[in-house]
Amino acid sequence: AASTRERTIAWRRARGAQPAVRLARLGLAGENLTNRQSMRCQVSPDETALQQLHDQTGWTPGAEHIRPDAASRAQKELLFSNLDTMWASPGDWVMHQVFSSPTQRRADGRRCVVEAPPPGRFALRPQPFPYLLPVGTQHLVLWSSSPRAATSADAITAAIADALDAEHGGGRSGGGGDFVWYENPKKSVVDARLHHVQVFWRPPPQPPPPRPQ
Repeated sequence: AASTRERTIAWRRARGAQPAVRLARLGLAGENLTNRQSMRCQVSPDETALQQLHDQTGWTPGAEHIRPDAASRAQKELLFSNLDTMWASPGDWVMHQVFSSPTQRRADGRRCVVEAPPPGRFALRPQPFPYLLPVGTQHLVLWSSSPRAATSADAITAAIADALDAEHGGGRSGGGGDFVWYENPKKSVVDARLHHVQVFWRPPPQPPPPRPQ
């Protein structure tokens, strides 16, 4: 019988996908990804798959890089405790903080958004409670103002790439650095009006400083 790798390669060739991108989507190792020119794709949140990919790249999160430290966890717990008393839901707070949706105070004193943001908007933000990641890798969150079912993986990848290229790559396609992303199976904010994914970004190399004249 064909091995898992052989079946993966046969399926990949049939689909005409780029090898490293397709393997990364599956969370599989087996090819040297460290020296790839660019890596921008979805990966599996499975810990074994993440570790396999980390062993190949060195910068993507592995099994030991998917949780914040104790101090960040405590800050997160405090924030969500306050949200429970001050906001109708964590999703309302996100829509106000991320998408600038106007709010009003309900009869019970909690705030809620007057209207949800229009669907189809994306916002890339630093993760306020970042995981303990490999040196040089940064943790971001991509928020979508559309429900999960209306937000495709391709749209997510494109939104991350566009945001990074615009802010860090001088508008050049691929200039904003490498990234991988996954949907956390244990989300802290679950809201039918929104969707979000965890993004792990390796910034582009910085040019050396100019030599003194």
